[in-house]
Amino acid sequence: MPSERNHRHFHASNRLVSTGSVDEVLLTGKAGRKTLTLFQSVGLIVAGLAVALGVGASLLIIEVGQEKTFDRNYGELFVGGVFALWGVAMMIFGLVGIAKIASKKNCL
Repeated sequence: MPSERNHRHFHASNRLVSTGSVDEVLLTGKAGRKTLTLFQSVGLIVAGLAVALGVGASLLIIEVGQEKTFDRNYGELFVGGVFALWGVAMMIFGLVGIAKIASKKNCL
């Protein structure tokens, strides 16, 4: 028979919203019809920041820096821009998730 402590731990781990697929959260910021938890929203902001600055901005900066010595590579500029926009979109979806959580708490 499970102890009270194990029973509470089991229910605490079920608080995250089941996303169904990671792609749905990263591309649309939604988990079906459910809103994301605060942890998931903050995680989405951090992931968006990492993608926008870590991949997108660094590709753009490297390409602009190499422009003086080499020909411009438009493919790399395009890929860097897409990653930067995707990261910004993830940050916006994370902020929207936090705003939804805050509005629900204010209504109660």
